[in-house]
Amino acid sequence: MQTSGIFVTTVATGYNHPEFIWLGIGLNIFAYMLNVFEKTNNNILSKISKDILSMKEGTFPLDSVVSNLETDEEKASAAALAAIASKDPVAISAAANAALNGLTTAIDAGGAPVPAPPGDSQV
Repeated sequence: MQTSGIFVTTVATGYNHPEFIWLGIGLNIFAYMLNVFEKTNNNILSKISKDILSMKEGTFPLDSVVSNLETDEEKASAAALAAIASKDPVAISAAANAALNGLTTAIDAGGAPVPAPPGDSQV
């Protein structure tokens, strides 16, 4: 992309076409922006990949993540994820119940209607 921008700018300068010079400059700017986004994406991807690998190995520091959470619902969800990572059935059950209670509380506080259980007909 950048090569084509340089080529267009050079040819347009040689033939004295200012509108094509600006086209070449625009292509160079576009190529630069793509490069910036690509580098940013690669940095984010490498961090996420490291986090995934540390989760698989069991060395991911969940305590630091939980301390940054603000609401009780977020903390309950994080505790459920930590329990799943530990593969302890008792901890998973307790954390899931806590997360479900937090979700129920949030629904009640928000005034959202609770869905009817399966089998109940609403007319």
